[in-house]
Amino acid sequence: MIIINILISFFLQSILTNFISLNTKFLNPLFVLSSLILICPYFKNNYKYYITALLMGFSYDALFSALPFQNAFVFVLLSYIIRFLYKNFRENFLSIHIFQFIIIFFYRVFDYLLLIMIEDYDFTINNFNKILLSSFLLNMIYITVLYFIMKYITKILEKKFKKNIKKI
Repeated sequence: MIIINILISFFLQSILTNFISLNTKFLNPLFVLSSLILICPYFKNNYKYYITALLMGFSYDALFSALPFQNAFVFVLLSYIIRFLYKNFRENFLSIHIFQFIIIFFYRVFDYLLLIMIEDYDFTINNFNKILLSSFLLNMIYITVLYFIMKYITKILEKKFKKNIKKI
């Protein structure tokens, strides 16, 4: 379930980034981040989740980024935030969307800060708001669809095997 989720997210993000302009106002895919949020409850071992986040970050850097290790570092930081959110809030449809909003916000903040430190990047609040808002719509739709698919598949597998398969 986890590997399929991650592979689908990378596949869809790579396809959509080829077809959607970088300057779009509403459709900036961050499907791999959505996947990072949705796979968290399937890990009972924090260490495995953080290693998975690190590997996803390295893969994200290799496929989508010009800066090596940037997203690997950010994905691990975000996985700590995601784990904190799951420990302190109940998982449901609304909370997943709130988690998504928080994680996209922190991802953009970390990304922006790293770009300012590494490159000579002109920081303006308007620039940041434009980038932040462009990330929400498409990713909220994606996490909604993927959330219900994962719930449905988990329910079917639990009935078939008559045990809780949620945690590894």
